[in-house]
Amino acid sequence: LHKELGDELLALPLLPNSDGHQLAEYLMRIHIMLASKGVFSPRLMQFLDIDYEKVQTEEEGAIIQLLDTPIRPPNTVWYMIDDSWLIKWRKFVTGRGPRRYLPPGKITNHTLVQQLALNRKDIAIAKEYRCINFNVWRFYELVHGGGPIIARQEQDIYSPKGISFIHAIILVQTRIRIYLSKKERILLYMKRLSTCQVAK
Repeated sequence: LHKELGDELLALPLLPNSDGHQLAEYLMRIHIMLASKGVFSPRLMQFLDIDYEKVQTEEEGAIIQLLDTPIRPPNTVWYMIDDSWLIKWRKFVTGRGPRRYLPPGKITNHTLVQQLALNRKDIAIAKEYRCINFNVWRFYELVHGGGPIIARQEQDIYSPKGISFIHAIILVQTRIRIYLSKKERILLYMKRLSTCQVAK
């Protein structure tokens, strides 16, 4: 396991001896290192005898049911998602035993964007795309990646563009963090520069 993990991480904790407590700490440190990169190791899961595919399929279905609330507050913004990708996702979360399917991969909304760019006027809801709320969209985006975002004020891909309140807050917070991070780096650079000048 230690040798195989070396293919996934540039640096590894020291391999412990046969002590069970030290081995548990080693595995926990590996898990934390991978989590900080936003990934997990199938090898580590297999070593721990965890059927991660089964866990993921069961958990994703349950989480989506919680996020896809039937309550629609005023001014709800809808997020379009490629129906062909959604079909793959449904197979992934409902497949059992020998009918186990692979994860759907990244969201393929670029196909819808291409059709819009070609001024196609007959992109059909429920056949080529579905409408979901921001919570569901954000979950798909974080877990599977891909995109791009297609947000509309109505359940119609041709309706005016929109942005949900929560999405707007996330964007503002992201921009503020980027600004503060750049400002901190500039201040640190100036401090180091002044220190070098004083030393001279």
